[in-house]
Amino acid sequence: AKIDTWRTTNGVAFNCKFTTAAVAGERELSKWSDLVRTYILLKGQSIQYTVVDNEALKAAQTHPEEYRDLIVRTGGYSAFFVELDKETQDSIIGRTEHQV
Repeated sequence: AKIDTWRTTNGVAFNCKFTTAAVAGERELSKWSDLVRTYILLKGQSIQYTVVDNEALKAAQTHPEEYRDLIVRTGGYSAFFVELDKETQDSIIGRTEHQV
């Protein structure tokens, strides 16, 4: 059975990770805007985006001093990527990136 969550208060978050290329131009930003509008029209309540390339995350592992301000969303909270343990960093890097 499908649970009707549209009336759920703070119950469902839409977490997405996009590459920087997915929002790099007017066409891409327009598609992203359409995605957000559609989510809201479908009564979505919470959207949480991370826009970063895996290459940047890998570079942050190699040269953390150059990426001290890189913030990622993980496990329901935001954290500085370089302060996370390697296992968590690898998990974030391994997650799927989406392009629209």
